[in-house]
Amino acid sequence: MKTAIQASLHHCFSTDATLRHDFCPSGPDSWCFFKSAQAKGEPPGPSWIMHCCMSTCSLSTTGCQIMSSCLDAFAMRLNANESLHSVIWSKCSKTKFASAKKVRFSMLLAIAEYNHGPEGSLQLKELYGGTRWVSSARLLQRRTSKRLAASRLFETDKVSRRRTARKIARKRREREMEELEGGLSYALGAF
Repeated sequence: MKTAIQASLHHCFSTDATLRHDFCPSGPDSWCFFKSAQAKGEPPGPSWIMHCCMSTCSLSTTGCQIMSSCLDAFAMRLNANESLHSVIWSKCSKTKFASAKKVRFSMLLAIAEYNHGPEGSLQLKELYGGTRWVSSARLLQRRTSKRLAASRLFETDKVSRRRTARKIARKRREREMEELEGGLSYALGAF
């Protein structure tokens, strides 16, 4: 992916005088007009044609619908990070002093549970030389089944409709407050 991003960046800065197609994929089916023409044994066209194609591509990928879906994905990642942080701080309080060793272990434990569920804490315990007890395995199994049941409940139509109604009501209240205050009082990156 890094190479593809570098390729598109270098490709955009390429001119007829300074060719920058080092990272572009080669072959007759390449998206790079220069490498494609080279593979076919044809002379490449002038760079202004590429600039027209790239600007069309850029305009189509910066449409409102595509950009809003990217922002939604960004917000989902933020919530996932907030969720991980809440798991970490549930293991080790932010308000009380804890040694660096305890914070580090709490972080490892939280990440293991976040990625692998409650089973992750057992795996981490075994990794650090602990023993696996049958009762702890049963407890973690119950915890996992409770979590999955809550997750299934959260996905039901009734809960989904209620969540959507709350979201619509919240957006309506925000719009009303915005109109009352005469515009946005806070926007991401608008200082």
